[in-house]
Amino acid sequence: MSEVRNPFAIRVRNGKTIMIKDLSEGERGKKCRCTCPACGGDFVARMGKKKIHHFAHDKGACDEIIAYIAGLYRVIMQILSAGVSFPIPALAISHSMPNDRLLNESELEPFVRVVGKYKERENTIKIRDGASVVFEHIEFSYDSKKNIQAMELSYKSSKMAIKVKPPDTICKSGTVSPHNKMATLVLDFTVDADVIQNSNSVEFTEYLLSGDLVKYWISNPLIKKAYPQLLEINKNDYSEHLKREERLEEERKSALERHRQLEEELRLDYIMRQKRLEEEVFESVKEKFGQHSYAITDSQGYRWLECGVCGKRARATGFWDKGMGRFPSINIGVCAACRMNRHKTQK
Repeated sequence: MSEVRNPFAIRVRNGKTIMIKDLSEGERGKKCRCTCPACGGDFVARMGKKKIHHFAHDKGACDEIIAYIAGLYRVIMQILSAGVSFPIPALAISHSMPNDRLLNESELEPFVRVVGKYKERENTIKIRDGASVVFEHIEFSYDSKKNIQAMELSYKSSKMAIKVKPPDTICKSGTVSPHNKMATLVLDFTVDADVIQNSNSVEFTEYLLSGDLVKYWISNPLIKKAYPQLLEINKNDYSEHLKREERLEEERKSALERHRQLEEELRLDYIMRQKRLEEEVFESVKEKFGQHSYAITDSQGYRWLECGVCGKRARATGFWDKGMGRFPSINIGVCAACRMNRHKTQK
């Protein structure tokens, strides 16, 4: 990452946070009488002709990134503390709940997400319109290293937090996390390095209060106002899911029945075709039943027998006792039906 060019400092004489573009040519160097927004060390105003104008430590520099972010937080706090009307965006959520089970309120959170910018679309619910608010009280929240991590603000009976996402040329901060379970608004300066560097305090104030600055909620307890509506949506979706499952089950059973009927039709058709074929083939072998010296076969090589009980003549595949037992003739046996009847009689 390139060297950080810090445009923020604190004037010693009044404690106000200023920007490098607020200075006149006569305030360059140590004449600016400024200090670092993070460590309080002496600053000098670098206002040469080659490099971008910026503040830098006179000696004993602290972390430049921390100093930049601290200055950005402080100038924002200074503006908002002046009683200006600050636009906060609409609060909306998107949801992607399962439809195959019923949820209760405690199970909703994983399926709900705060959306950065509200657009009317399916699965999106607007909870509150955007508004302009004047904050009554603002204070910084610090981490364990005494670095600013957020601003905590109150207006009327509401409390919220603001977190700053600095330009990505300063610090690639990645995902911003909610602050202390509070409603948390992110001011996203990711692509605003040039806007910040080239603005004086008045111009930066105008930008901060305009609709050009990207602002979005990452958490807000008010999303629970939508929970009854989400539970009703889940209930309706689950009901539709059950209906679809019932329809699919009916279609499955209907398909199985159609398949069973088709199989039965094919089976009967096969039986009929085989019967017709046997009848046709029988014409070629029926004259051979007058002899008993050699086995009777048809043109396809199938053997034919005559039932010694009922007199049925057919292919030997449906016979028992093929040419043996009590019927010594090679072409006489017992058909399956007669064999079954005899077996029942014996029982």
